[in-house]
Amino acid sequence: MGLAGAAAVCHALFARTKEAITFDIDISLTQYNIWYYRLGLHNSEQRKALLDMNQGLSLRHYDEMTSLFTKILAAVKFHLDPTSLIVLSILKR
Repeated sequence: MGLAGAAAVCHALFARTKEAITFDIDISLTQYNIWYYRLGLHNSEQRKALLDMNQGLSLRHYDEMTSLFTKILAAVKFHLDPTSLIVLSILKR
């Protein structure tokens, strides 16, 4: 299950370094990804509303975390009122 599965594997490997113990971990990334993908399915009205609300936001499958964070932060700033931007700038310090 993505990060949860990776955490379980890391925990099991760490536990093996401390004790004589083994684990059977069964992870299905495919099923998790299918479930996660379906969370993002929208009907045509929802898609249009989201695109209209976030004009200029272009997220691509090849964007790495740094560019995703930069693009999303810019979109969030666009929708925030000026007092929220002050709080955001304080938190960035």
